[in-house]
Amino acid sequence: MRTRLARAWRARRDRTPLRTQLLLVVVALAAVTVLVTSVVAAAVLRGYLMERADDQLRQAAGPFVGPARPGLPDADARPFRPIGNYSVTIFASDGTPVWSTDDATTERPGPDLDPESVPEAAGSLLTVDAVEGSRTWRVLVLPRDDGGFVAVSRPLNDITATVNRLLLIDGVVAVFALAVLAGLARWTVRTRLRPLEEVEHTAEAIAAGDLSRRVPPRDPRTEVGGLSAALNAMLGQIETAFLARRVSEREARESEQRMRRFIADASHELRTPLTSIRGFAELYRQGVVHEEPEVRGLLRRVEDEAARMGLLVDDLLLLARLDQQPVLTRAPVDLIEIVVESVLQARLVARDHDLRLHVGARPVPAVIGDTLRLRQVVDNLVRNATVHTPPGTVVDVSVGDTGAGWAVLEVRDDGPGLTRADAAHVFERFYRADPSRSRADEARHSGSGLGLSIVAALVEAHGGRVELRSAPGEGATFRVLLPPAGEAQPASAALTAAT
Repeated sequence: MRTRLARAWRARRDRTPLRTQLLLVVVALAAVTVLVTSVVAAAVLRGYLMERADDQLRQAAGPFVGPARPGLPDADARPFRPIGNYSVTIFASDGTPVWSTDDATTERPGPDLDPESVPEAAGSLLTVDAVEGSRTWRVLVLPRDDGGFVAVSRPLNDITATVNRLLLIDGVVAVFALAVLAGLARWTVRTRLRPLEEVEHTAEAIAAGDLSRRVPPRDPRTEVGGLSAALNAMLGQIETAFLARRVSEREARESEQRMRRFIADASHELRTPLTSIRGFAELYRQGVVHEEPEVRGLLRRVEDEAARMGLLVDDLLLLARLDQQPVLTRAPVDLIEIVVESVLQARLVARDHDLRLHVGARPVPAVIGDTLRLRQVVDNLVRNATVHTPPGTVVDVSVGDTGAGWAVLEVRDDGPGLTRADAAHVFERFYRADPSRSRADEARHSGSGLGLSIVAALVEAHGGRVELRSAPGEGATFRVLLPPAGEAQPASAALTAAT
């Protein structure tokens, strides 16, 4: 039974709001404190008044203890009124009352004192009821010199009234004080618990999906301030984790899409030369080609397609290695020499284009990197400019510094340029800005569609970045920025040979 009641009480307590519990506890403690204070004060006051009344009784009993003197009552005397507010009764030695201030002439009932108990009560103080009514009396019994006894009494109604009046005043004041205290406690509890409500609202907002919500900051030296700081720190970590998860999921989806597109494009690119090789083999097998010159031409086409397929496979393997973990040979690189050699070679291949070379007036910062891979970057950019622009286009290759210590390489042409949409995707793998250009054109120019993708990957592996500025009819400018090695290198002597 007790266990069941305890469980019910705990369940009811757990359902009660914290604000209500705190308010009830404060008011209950205050009520107990006021009650105990009032009771103690009334007891102390009553004790004090009783001691004073006892002293007054001793003083009033003094004249009745000695032998009869003129002016004092004797056995035959009978007063006509009581002495002050006191009641005096004289008893014989056997306890028989012989004289009293309370008789038929008085209107108040005296104390109900048993005559037989008077000799035993000599020298003590008693509290007895009145003969009639609810009044109580304080009685002092003393022995007289003549062998009798005297009982001096006084009513306690004034003391009782005083104590009752004090209790009434304490009760009224306590009720008013408890009401005021309850109001102040309710206001204080609501004010101090308001931050917890803000925490609750913040938690509800976060549960609804708003991960940017935070608890208003408070003084960290307080309990609520410490809680707010801890919650905000936790919420920041949760938001960061969710954002990282979303970014990771988005990147995973994009990577999967790129991989699928890459596999589809690679399959298509590989299928084209394979189809050509199979077609040429089918022609030879069916005997369509008989003459020696025709056979040599057919084999040359097969060889070209195989070379194109090999180049595509090499580019794919290079991009795969760069995607995993770039392995580069780090050494000081003469960037000017690389540019000069690339331009000289391009002039031999693209004779229908005007290739120019410029070197900045300031020394070119030294670069630490892989010489072969940086040469591949320059070759791909120059070849991209000569392949995708009409004959007679001016291709300007320049090398210098940015003014902030970085080496810069620019390949600029005055060709047809690119639209903004094409410029945004030009570094993607197998992307073609000119859809009208056929696969045959790619084969004729020995391109794999991965040149600019390789440029971006190699530059990123060297810690740099590649930029593109282009607009329709304004040509295109590819700008490669490479971090310096610390020392600036002077212009190479090979510049003279290039110009």
